[in-house]
Amino acid sequence: MGHLHGALRFEALKVQSLKWVSNLGASMGKLPVSTPPAASCVCVVGGPIDVIGKKWTLCIVVTVGNRPGIRFNDLLDALGGISPRTLSETLKALEAQGIVARKAYREIPPRVEYTLTEDGRRLRQAVVPLMEWAAGRPGAVCQPARVR
Repeated sequence: MGHLHGALRFEALKVQSLKWVSNLGASMGKLPVSTPPAASCVCVVGGPIDVIGKKWTLCIVVTVGNRPGIRFNDLLDALGGISPRTLSETLKALEAQGIVARKAYREIPPRVEYTLTEDGRRLRQAVVPLMEWAAGRPGAVCQPARVR
């Protein structure tokens, strides 16, 4: 109950401060008049955002999108530094979200290839500029050459 009361009090203070900034900006003619973020922001927390927000996800999406189909070990080699378990779990999560498609071939030895779905291609197109920007930053896990 105390947490709820504190959250409500914080929200009231936030709205009050936004009104103050809004009124100050209107009176000075210099600051933009803003509305509370909740009124103008569409919150997309959960679902796909939980998946693509993980460390390796965007690198996987971009790397899978660089080829018409890629096998698990080739993807593992291309990413460098990711553990097989993390790759497997991330691919399963991306498949569950409809971003990656998994195709198993009835061959001996068995062969599985991963491709991007239409949603995955749209996501890749949207994140390539972000990945190119991030590749040159400290702590980047993907190299610019992998973003095509």
